[in-house]
Amino acid sequence: MTVMLEKYKALLNLDKELQFSKIDHDDAMVADVYKVENLGKPCFILKICNRPNDFTSEVYFLNHFEKQIQVPAIIKTLPPSQENHGAILMEYLSGCLLKPSLITREIAFQLGKSLAIIHSNKTDGFGYLNRDAELVSEPTSHFKDKFLEGI
Repeated sequence: MTVMLEKYKALLNLDKELQFSKIDHDDAMVADVYKVENLGKPCFILKICNRPNDFTSEVYFLNHFEKQIQVPAIIKTLPPSQENHGAILMEYLSGCLLKPSLITREIAFQLGKSLAIIHSNKTDGFGYLNRDAELVSEPTSHFKDKFLEGI
């Protein structure tokens, strides 16, 4: 296990017996994602967000949508600081990344329903951290930057 993962295991007070396996996929833009396993116990997901705004967004929206659509429950968070990136330990939801060949009418309906719920919500009170880790309420420039980053 890498020194970085040992550091986060200690910072989050996690069991020493846990096994970490990195989850790589093409769309992973906001965090390093690990499946956390302990023999005979439930699995978790650990997200280590390299940028404070990505951590803030992830935590905000997981909490915001927890009673509206199926999202993993947050178990523990470690806010970003000068010494470490932000980290989120969350529930593991079984399944796989959706591929076009797996989409059925039922799955398409459920996806559409979830997206409609997401897009019908307002995010009043949501903000991002500036370079000095102060909360600001101007997400427009952040979304523009994320859009350009994706391109």
